[in-house]
Amino acid sequence: MAHTHMGFDVSNQTELEQVRPFVKSGDTLWSSSPVPWNTEIPGMLMDGGHLGAPWPEKATRSLRVCFHEKKAGFVSRFGVDLSELTPAMLSSAKLSALHFHQGQEPFNREGWIKAVEHIGDLVRSVPEISQINLGGGFANLTSDELGCLIELARKKIPDRLLYFEPGRWICGEAGKLLGRVTDCALFGQKAVVTSTLSRDCHLRWQRRRFEINLHPMKESEATSCTELLIGGATCHEGDSIGHLVDGRWSVARGDLIVVNGVSGYSLSWNHGFNGITAAEVQFIE
Repeated sequence: MAHTHMGFDVSNQTELEQVRPFVKSGDTLWSSSPVPWNTEIPGMLMDGGHLGAPWPEKATRSLRVCFHEKKAGFVSRFGVDLSELTPAMLSSAKLSALHFHQGQEPFNREGWIKAVEHIGDLVRSVPEISQINLGGGFANLTSDELGCLIELARKKIPDRLLYFEPGRWICGEAGKLLGRVTDCALFGQKAVVTSTLSRDCHLRWQRRRFEINLHPMKESEATSCTELLIGGATCHEGDSIGHLVDGRWSVARGDLIVVNGVSGYSLSWNHGFNGITAAEVQFIE
């Protein structure tokens, strides 16, 4: 029978203090920093980025592991490569948990299935590993695919406490970023638009393709186009909001730009840069 168990994934003492008022008895606290740090909380699961990490005496040892194979000799802040681990290594390190991190690459359904099966084979003979955090990165899975993955994990990794970090499955499509078109230039059928929005400032951690809508405000004469490039406000060469092709758009100075599906990371990293201010944040029930 499946049970719902809540917890917090923190990376440093400051973040711990921010979530401490919300921690209830029985909740899990798990440090995701690859470098263990001292804490007064006994039993807190503490990641180490390698097998020889200096874990604090009171911490429950967790190894930070990445799913993707790395080049020989390459050290990643996402931890030890899953393919490099053996049951003997896990036992000798006196570990109680594993915490998986994807890295920057998107993980598809086939990648998840392969990883879960590998984890099951790895820990089958290591009963000391009682808790396994499969991490996050499930946004690109459908609800049916996620359900099948959970069933597979329960089958392949039995008798262990399994954690998922649902991320977008909690916030869903709740986040929206609103901005304005500040100028527009037409090159044939391609319109190049500047905006009050910024990928660097307001959408820094948005990884997936943006869903963008334009709402005419009729403040100036509109330009029709079949290709639309929306640039960010900072003049940084990588500050691009989106590139829309093979369609028909009408855009004018003053039009409203709506970016849907803004992630929680984007909200957390919202900041000012190069004269552009951080986005104003409003919570609406």
